[in-house]
Amino acid sequence: MNPRVVAAAVALLVIATGCNPISAATEPEQPAPPVTRAEKVAVAVAIDTDALFDELVAYVEETRGFTFETRPTLSTVDPGEVDVDDLYEEDEWLLIDESRFHALGILPTDVEFRSFLEAWANSTFIGYYDPTTDEMVVAATDAGWGPAVQATIVHELTHAVQERRGELTRSDKIWQIDGAEASDVFDALLEGEATLIEDLYMDSLSARARWLRWEEESELAGEPGPPNPYFDYMSFYPYDAGALAVTDAYEAGGWEGVDALFADPPSTTEQLEHPGAAGSSYEELIEIPDVVVKGFDVVEEEQWGKNNFDGYLLNALPPGEPTDWADDWYRLHWDGSTSVTVHHLRGDDAAATDRLTDALVFHCRSTDLGDGFAVLRSGPDAAFVASVDRAVTQRFVAELAEYGYTAAGSC
Repeated sequence: MNPRVVAAAVALLVIATGCNPISAATEPEQPAPPVTRAEKVAVAVAIDTDALFDELVAYVEETRGFTFETRPTLSTVDPGEVDVDDLYEEDEWLLIDESRFHALGILPTDVEFRSFLEAWANSTFIGYYDPTTDEMVVAATDAGWGPAVQATIVHELTHAVQERRGELTRSDKIWQIDGAEASDVFDALLEGEATLIEDLYMDSLSARARWLRWEEESELAGEPGPPNPYFDYMSFYPYDAGALAVTDAYEAGGWEGVDALFADPPSTTEQLEHPGAAGSSYEELIEIPDVVVKGFDVVEEEQWGKNNFDGYLLNALPPGEPTDWADDWYRLHWDGSTSVTVHHLRGDDAAATDRLTDALVFHCRSTDLGDGFAVLRSGPDAAFVASVDRAVTQRFVAELAEYGYTAAGSC
C-alpha cells in the first residue's frame, strides 16, 4: 500500500490492497449466477478447504468471465490477526498527519495516530489482497470456512482479477496524475465490483447461510477498536457508494456496463453518487490566496471532495440533507512540529455555502476545537484554518484577512 494515498486523501485506510471490512455488503437485485457448490459448505464445518478454494476460484472466473493463468496464494490467520500494521512508514508524514488529525478534531489530542490506526484497522478488517506478493490473507476460525470466510475470499479474488487487468496500477496512476478525489472514485469502483461479486455469491447461498454470515463475522474480527465517525465513514464509503454505482451499471448493461464505467469513471465523488451532477474540480479549480507564513512550507496541495466533507461533517448536518459541495482545495503547511490546514470550499450556491459554513462552526463547537480552528468567509467562498496552536492559527488568519476573509462565527 502507498501510505500517501491515505495521507493525501485523509481517507481510505486499506483501499489499495482491497481489504474486506466487516458488514460492508449491499443487496443487489440482479439475479445471481447458478449455484455451483454443495449446500453443506454454506456453514462453518470441517471441509476440504483446498476443494472449496477451487470452487470459489471457479465461481469468480465464471461470474466475471476471467481465467486465472496463475492463482493468487491464500493464507488464513486467526480471528483478529489480519495484520495491517504497515499502513504508514516510519517517516515524517506520520507526524504531519497526526498533527493534522488532532487539529481537525478527527483524533483526540491525547491519542497517538499510529496506535489508534493499528487498533482501529486491526479490529475492522477481516481480509485483504496484496498485489505485490499476489497473496490473500483472510481470517478464519478452527471451525472451518463459513459463509463470511467464503464471501471474503470471493471479494479478494476479485481484486486479484483487477490486478491482472492492470486496474490496481491504474488507480495509483490516477492518484498521481488527477489527484486524490479521482483516485477515491476509482477505488470505490474497484471495491464496488468486488462487493457486487461478493453479493452475488451470497445471494446464491441459502437464507440460513446468509444469516450465519453475520454471526461468523463477529468471530473473525479482533477486539472492538476505538469508534471514530470520520474514519468509520470514510473506510466504508467505497464499499457503499462504489457498490451502488457498479450495481446500477451491472443491472443496466451487465458486465459490459461495468466495463464501460471503469473505462470512463466519474471525475468526482459527487458524480459517483449523482451521475447527473456537473463536473467542477478538474475543470475550474477554486481560486485560493497564496498565503505565506514565515517558517512554514507547503507540503501538500489537494482536494478533499464531497465524500470527505460528508464524513467530516457527519454529525453537523441533518442526515437527509445533501452536502451541496461544489468545489474545494486545501494547502497543508508544516514547520517541522506543527501542521496547519488552510482549506477553501464553495457550495453549489450561496445558500449551500452558508449551510457548509454553519456546519463547520457547529462542528468546531461540538468537538470543542477551540481557538486553533477558525471558520472564515469571503464572497462565495468559505474557509477554515486548523492547527493545534492558537497563535499559529491566528498568523494564518491574519494573512487571509489581507485577501478579504473575515470570521464567520466563533468556535
